[in-house]
Amino acid sequence: MLQIDSAVVVCPRADSPEAGLLTIRVAGLPLLTRTLLTAQRAGIQRLAVVASGPQRAALRPVLDGEARLRGRVRWLEPAEDPRIEAAYSLVLPPSLVLDAGALRGWLGRLVDGGRVMATDGADVAPLVVPAALLPSCIQAALQGQPELRKFLEKLDEERRLIRLPWEGGARQPVRSAGVVPAVERAMLAALRSPDDGPIVDRYVNRILSAILTRGLLNSRVTPNQVTGASLLTGLLGAWLLGGEGGARSLLGLILFQLSVILDHVDGEVARLKYLYSRLGKWLDNFSDHAVGLAVIAFLTW
Repeated sequence: MLQIDSAVVVCPRADSPEAGLLTIRVAGLPLLTRTLLTAQRAGIQRLAVVASGPQRAALRPVLDGEARLRGRVRWLEPAEDPRIEAAYSLVLPPSLVLDAGALRGWLGRLVDGGRVMATDGADVAPLVVPAALLPSCIQAALQGQPELRKFLEKLDEERRLIRLPWEGGARQPVRSAGVVPAVERAMLAALRSPDDGPIVDRYVNRILSAILTRGLLNSRVTPNQVTGASLLTGLLGAWLLGGEGGARSLLGLILFQLSVILDHVDGEVARLKYLYSRLGKWLDNFSDHAVGLAVIAFLTW
């Protein structure tokens, strides 16, 4: 099994239609930022971005504002030798939304054959490229997806291309700003758990949580803050359920259900914006148990 620890994100030339997509926000993150964080979450340690001078001037402030990437990205000019010592490098376009877990799984199935490795299907990325072919691959990617596809077709004819099946989360190409809502809906749908209930969770909680999540993705609200709101809402609902009167009990039930919905929202925001943390996981578990115990305690009382 190959160990891939370097990734190169190639920004298409400024005159390419794809170049205008680099700063489009998808699920709360600019596309370039999302691509780099996805590679990082998939286990890639060394990150490089190929971009021209004007592109770099526009994109660098975006990445510098992301603490998780600050000081971890090396910038390369389009004509510059990448000087990557690794035997193989992951090559990604910034206009393809990938699931980090699926990318990690795909990388874990690579074989050492001295050839370019690509996924199955019509999409041309991600790619894993040997050092000898990396400069020519970068030059093809700079011209955009059509040229990169021609590059792969030529390699296929020369039997220097291996296709490996992609499993897990779907790849979502972003070809224009107009497809972003559909891509976000697909990303949210992929977060649904097999443990979700067949009726209330599927047709109420997940639908409402998706609406709230999409409203919060471009805000500064953190998953931990949502967890705190879920905890307080659940505790208040439990207290109301323990009282007398139909109106009070109904309000308590509504607040308890809202707490359950917010419990979905914190996880969705965390996964879509890569805001996982040990504290967040602990808070989420604590909130779930605290609200459940409070409901039992107040109803018993």
